[in-house]
Amino acid sequence: MDKYRQSPPTIANTLVGWIVNLSMQTILQMFHPIYSPHQQYSPPLRTVKRWAKWFREGREEVDDEARPADHTIEELQEQTGLSYSTTQRIISDHLQLRKITARYIPKHLTDFQRAERVRICEENLEKFEKRIWRLCDVVTGDESWFYHKQIGRKSTNAAWVAKGHPPPTVVRLSKFEEEQRKKSKTKMHMDKNMIQH
Repeated sequence: MDKYRQSPPTIANTLVGWIVNLSMQTILQMFHPIYSPHQQYSPPLRTVKRWAKWFREGREEVDDEARPADHTIEELQEQTGLSYSTTQRIISDHLQLRKITARYIPKHLTDFQRAERVRICEENLEKFEKRIWRLCDVVTGDESWFYHKQIGRKSTNAAWVAKGHPPPTVVRLSKFEEEQRKKSKTKMHMDKNMIQH
């Protein structure tokens, strides 16, 4: 039982190397009794497929390769021993990169999300027209009031971009949304304190 509680990379190194030439259907049939009760500890199937592909290509580790870090001009200057202006000139003139600020957009919705919102609105309108619903029966909310991270200032969202490439985008809060987010945070904090006491 303890061997199934290993971290996913350890399981992958043990199992994927052994089953690399088996079909995915055979793998699923063999490991279904093991996988089902321990599904919460197991990596998704697409991850196992990716690992199997890597093993077939001769790779022995399942850890992702490190991504290159974004360097500042000061760091590049320190590493190369060149002056700030020379480093800046190489970046802008020779590499033709320019530093631009991220473009703010009010909301970033996929086509599916837009279509889903239109469908729901049409459905709600139909309920109003058929008098199934009254205005007082509707409770609305806005999921954009809650954010996992604070969007930084414009200058912190700047990035080096090659000529002809679009700037990065950042979803921006409207002033109303920002106020509502602050009110919601305060209300949640008050509710939490009331529950504890």
